[in-house]
Amino acid sequence: MGIRGLGVAVRRYGKFSPLSGDTVVIDGPALVHRVYTGCMRQRPRTSSFICHPSYATLARMVIGWLDELQKYDVKV
Repeated sequence: MGIRGLGVAVRRYGKFSPLSGDTVVIDGPALVHRVYTGCMRQRPRTSSFICHPSYATLARMVIGWLDELQKYDVKV
């Protein structure tokens, strides 16, 4: 997802700092991709087939992630 090499190209212009009190814009498809891959990493290793999380599970995880940001005073 995204533009190959963009992160590396713009990293030198960024700075690492706490997000508390800031307003952020989140790329929706990238967020869902990130949550989806997190779900896939949590599936049992003994599973011989690829199990896909339901939309309800993905929605709960995305909402939980956004709620966690709000706990740290980040406005989305």
